Amino acid sequence: ASGDTRQEMLGALENDDAAMSERVRRIMFTFGDIPDRIEVKDIPKLARAVDNSTLITALAGAEITEKEAAEFILGNLSKRLAEQIREEIRETGEVKVKDADAAMNKLVAGIRELEATGEITLISPEE
Repeated sequence: ASGDTRQEMLGALENDDAAMSERVRRIMFTFGDIPDRIEVKDIPKLARAVDNSTLITALAGAEITEKEAAEFILGNLSKRLAEQIREEIRETGEVKVKDADAAMNKLVAGIRELEATGEITLISPEE
């Protein structure tokens, strides 16, 4: 679901059942959760979880909507790779929100796959 739809649904759930809403938020994982839930050492694995085009689109879109997550990813890659990605983001220019959301969701799916295979462990929201 898009970020707006997700927030709208969680808001409605919170109005109906605040405790359930909190449990859902704890187990949910979105692009914006990356700085809080991914170990710095796992960022290079995250960058390889999707093709380069998807990564660039996700980060280009995140520059507007999820800047903290984008900076966390770029700041924890090698300087050379981060600069190369930043250059590709500049060349890409503005991306459609729909395309950015789709790319961010693919990246999150890649992270979930890395978690399922044991290559990374997500930090629990309680930690």
